[in-house]
Amino acid sequence: MNSFIFSFKNIKVILFQFCAMFLIYNLYIGINQPVILSYQNQWQQNYAAAQGFIYDKKSKNVIVGSSLAARIQKKALVVGFSNLSFSGGSVLTGLEIIKRSDFVPKKIFVEINTIFREQDIKMLDSLFYPIWYKVKNYFPALREKNQPLNLGLTELKSVYGKTHEEHMKETRNQRVYETALKLQKAEHSVEQKDYLNKLEQLKLLLSYFETKKSEIVFFEMPVEPVLTQSKSMQHIRRVLKRAFPSKKVITSKQNYNTSDGLHLLYKDAFAFTKEFNKLID
Repeated sequence: MNSFIFSFKNIKVILFQFCAMFLIYNLYIGINQPVILSYQNQWQQNYAAAQGFIYDKKSKNVIVGSSLAARIQKKALVVGFSNLSFSGGSVLTGLEIIKRSDFVPKKIFVEINTIFREQDIKMLDSLFYPIWYKVKNYFPALREKNQPLNLGLTELKSVYGKTHEEHMKETRNQRVYETALKLQKAEHSVEQKDYLNKLEQLKLLLSYFETKKSEIVFFEMPVEPVLTQSKSMQHIRRVLKRAFPSKKVITSKQNYNTSDGLHLLYKDAFAFTKEFNKLID
């Protein structure tokens, strides 16, 4: 009996200490609002970006897209933008996140390169899990980006990571580039066939925002010229032109270098972001 009472008291002490540390950590994050630059994996970074949009102050303009549009450089982008573009992600996922957040942007910029990719239902269900997602609004320590390990990784990156200037000097690995481009050519050589359901989802989401007076703007991320003129991209443009005849697609006026045929190198992403600022003006 005495052993049971002793164990129960120990549990209470441990719980009290945990709650105290948890509240202190939440206060630390709330007051200091540390900028997180490193994540444990790309999945976590996607969730962190989504949660940043859901819980933080929102911008009047929102970009939705895939890892291609995720290369748009925030430090070069004009003020007033949020970027809901995810690695391996979907335009449909980004649009659904905006809708479920009960937010109406002034403008939504929609990347068309991967516009008919599947919506990530698992991600959406996790982000908006009943009650729990509202709890995270009051306890930032529960959000993905604020895990203590990410703070540590960010500190290491600030000391040992590359600077902006070093990133600007990066060049692509030609062997990796040629191998990846060959695969991309094969994938882009055929038209996407299972796009009709995604097109209907897209129409419904865009119609919802347009009834709320949001302006929808399509844009195409620059990729290697051979992929720009591929059957896949030409098919996407034709489908969008039929479905949304009144909308034009913003396209780049310049050629940029990619690391794998699709994703812009850091310096090219930086240059495109500056061009993007002018194109949307």
